[in-house]
Amino acid sequence: AIPLEKYTISQPVFFGAMLEDYICIPALFKPDTEKYCKNLTYKEFKANHWGMLQKSDEVNRELLEWVEGLGM
Repeated sequence: AIPLEKYTISQPVFFGAMLEDYICIPALFKPDTEKYCKNLTYKEFKANHWGMLQKSDEVNRELLEWVEGLGM
């Protein structure tokens, strides 16, 4: 088993929540994601499970902005 102290992710994390996704329900995943991802960017999209295809321009725009904001 993984020790609890190893659960935390310190690297930057982008979570793109699809609000109309009835498989990966954002409300179920957001609390633990916030708890264990200390450098989290959380964005919501009005899309279904395939939001990266359904709203590709919007998702890619947010993802690019996030990557550029990392200053790497």
